[in-house]
Amino acid sequence: MTNRNRSVSFAKERMNTLNISQRTAARFRKNYHQSEPDKCWVWTGATNGKYGWFWFDGRPMMAHRFAWLLAIGGVEDGLLVCHRCDNPPCVNPAHLFLGTTQDNTADRHTKGRSHGPQGANHAMAMLREADIPAIRQDARPSRLLGRIYGVSKTQILRIKNRKSWNHL
Repeated sequence: MTNRNRSVSFAKERMNTLNISQRTAARFRKNYHQSEPDKCWVWTGATNGKYGWFWFDGRPMMAHRFAWLLAIGGVEDGLLVCHRCDNPPCVNPAHLFLGTTQDNTADRHTKGRSHGPQGANHAMAMLREADIPAIRQDARPSRLLGRIYGVSKTQILRIKNRKSWNHL
């Protein structure tokens, strides 16, 4: 059996385990332009203005997520299908990777795609960047720290858990 036949056979096995019919796969493939393997395959079907959408199993699904399901297989709960190419309409499986929301945010930040000012530069910031290390090291109750710094207990907990001000 040649490599091509093996990959076609493997793709058919994946489709069967995910209940993706040949007809659904063909319908999906009509909605993008497949070019070279290393180039983006741009989705031309329905979009939300940024990402492609595809109806599967009675519900809309992001097109790049369906591309992953079709080519690779299932996605564990809590994981996203992210773009290496930073091109939202791309459905080339070679340009996709699985990651958490934190992975996706870190990827965006590393590539300089974070939008808007962060930290003390944000117009709504109540804290200074110098406050953050002090908050993280302070063992006093979050409610007390919130009163001292003029923010909520929840914001203090988000800072300590690095869900907020995580660029520092």
